[in-house]
Amino acid sequence: MVSCRCDGGHSGLQYYSSALEELRKCPSGLDPILAQTLAHDVAYHHAGLAQEIIESCYRQGIVRVLTATSTLAVGVNLPASRVIFR
Repeated sequence: MVSCRCDGGHSGLQYYSSALEELRKCPSGLDPILAQTLAHDVAYHHAGLAQEIIESCYRQGIVRVLTATSTLAVGVNLPASRVIFR
């Protein structure tokens, strides 16, 4: 399990940079599309990603829109104001 070393004491930019660095260290690496979408507060979540890093970014407000498969979405426990299942 990969853990994000960033904490709530960091500014948004520092937290974002730290999250990108942690994602680069993951076995699957940092997907270039995810790197682009994170810059716009959007991320996706799938089984191949380090779930806790993406979820941590959401909790810190770095990610405002999070998409996931319905299977993973059921297991995500985040303070979302709106959840859409399709």
